[in-house]
Amino acid sequence: MPVSPHAHPPPLPNVPTVPARAGPPASHALALHWDIGAHRFEPHFHEQFFVAAITHGACHFQCAGQTCTAHPGDLVVIAPFQIHQALSSEGTRYQALYLNESDLCRSESPSAPAHTSLTEASTGPVWRGEPVLPKHPLAMPLARALAQQDLGTALRMAHSVLGAGLGRADGHRLAPHPLQRPELRAWLEATQCQPTLAQGARGLQLSPTAFSRAFQHRFGMRAVFFRNQMRLQQAEDLLLQAIPAGQVAAHCGYADQAHLTREMKKYRGVTPRHYPRHYQAMAWPGR
Repeated sequence: MPVSPHAHPPPLPNVPTVPARAGPPASHALALHWDIGAHRFEPHFHEQFFVAAITHGACHFQCAGQTCTAHPGDLVVIAPFQIHQALSSEGTRYQALYLNESDLCRSESPSAPAHTSLTEASTGPVWRGEPVLPKHPLAMPLARALAQQDLGTALRMAHSVLGAGLGRADGHRLAPHPLQRPELRAWLEATQCQPTLAQGARGLQLSPTAFSRAFQHRFGMRAVFFRNQMRLQQAEDLLLQAIPAGQVAAHCGYADQAHLTREMKKYRGVTPRHYPRHYQAMAWPGR
């Protein structure tokens, strides 16, 4: 839980220059094909919108203070930085797409809404819909498009789904998730390359305690949890580039390859070796 607003931890300082995080090429989107069955995903978040079409079985999860179950024909939508946990039952299968806000402007359909106002909004988009959209008419078509790696079609469908529930924070009186604040990237870059958060905190001229209190107060989660989640996403980006798991573990600050394997199995359900089979970078049409 966040620190009481009556406490006044020191502000986190600004770090003006922020290098871009390594990731898949801009001409690709990340898709997930889940057919492994039963697995418990520990609490985690993604930087992107997560849109999943359930085709078999059931997926139980907690998100945004709700306990939900998604069945075949349902769509699941989870907003960026929304902490959630899930339990997929035996026989569960689904197809999912991870989308950045910029991806929502890539639709090839001339009649699709452009969402220019959302993209230009400094506050960023917020999701106003429910986590589960039951018996959605686009669920099975989206699953088929992703299974066939037809990203253009899948994108238009996801665009339509998200377009019905997206809004601007200032237009709908809903605050964007605090982790969407732009200065967070600078604080992250100043700390994630350090062996420990204590060393990263010193780089920001804060004591470890002051940094932890300030981060918890501002973002409602422990700094070490956030750093570990972002480190895992960085590792995923590198695995998609066919970099050996041992090198990925060393580059991202894991103790060893076994450490990376445990974290990936815990939060993604697969080992680094099998990651590219289930999580795939799909090329945009015409690229």
